[in-house]
Amino acid sequence: MQKNQRGSGKLATGISLGIAIGAGLGVAIGSVTREVGMWLGIGVVCGIAFGVAFASMLEKKDKE
Repeated sequence: MQKNQRGSGKLATGISLGIAIGAGLGVAIGSVTREVGMWLGIGVVCGIAFGVAFASMLEKKDKE
């Protein structure tokens, strides 16, 4: 049961960092292109995807 709690903590951390970084990059790119709404959405979605991938990679590394 503790393995699931630790793993989900890494997943939550990866997702939250991805959202934060993606939102920041989305706002930065959006302010340059004057399409903040579109780039904010793209940044958040890409951030979630990369955050999940990074967290999964860390979980696999810990299992080995």
